Amino acid sequence: MKPSNFDAAVVYFLDSTGDYFVAKHFYGISPESMKRLRKLPTDFIGGTVVRDGKTIVTEDLVQFYNKRPQLEEYKSLLSVPIKVRKETIGVLDVFTREHREFSSEDISLIESIGLQIGVASENAKLFEPIDAVTTKLRELVQLNQRLSSCLDQAYLIHLLTSELGRVFKAKVMFVTITNDRHVRVQTQGRYDGLLLRYDDSIKFGCFNKNPTSSIIMSLS
Repeated sequence: MKPSNFDAAVVYFLDSTGDYFVAKHFYGISPESMKRLRKLPTDFIGGTVVRDGKTIVTEDLVQFYNKRPQLEEYKSLLSVPIKVRKETIGVLDVFTREHREFSSEDISLIESIGLQIGVASENAKLFEPIDAVTTKLRELVQLNQRLSSCLDQAYLIHLLTSELGRVFKAKVMFVTITNDRHVRVQTQGRYDGLLLRYDDSIKFGCFNKNPTSSIIMSLS
């Protein structure tokens, strides 16, 4: 930003409610100003940028000081949308401390930066779940190795119910048909050891095609 003589910039993303901007990155902003600019309502220029998906040039910020006293050290503002798949998810605000008439080259430069921020944001969201899946796969491989060397049935069931629950953040039950056609529940928690009538277990979907045991996983 220095070649174009911009003094400061803030990258804002909408919060989950869509009513506030939350600052994620600052450039050229003093620590004291960061506190005042970290979270702002969307009732100002940035809100219009999000609604219309278009850049807004404000060459005279003085007229807005009463609404945004946090901006009193700046004279001009260029606000460009940050988009992901045509949806505006935030705003890049660029400030100057002196009055500035923004050229078309200035606007194009900042819009291209806003576009790159949107792409980077989308990539970050894309790779985060992939990383989580990779972690789960690694943990399942390790669990499989432990299961393959386990000969004790009780400990085997304990591993299945506790470790699968941890990996998938789920409630896991191991259910077995007893000799008297009841169903025994083995799990981590208060239902461990519970006995059900076999017909009731079918009703609740514990078994399909008459196996002798089943694992039930309830995702949180």
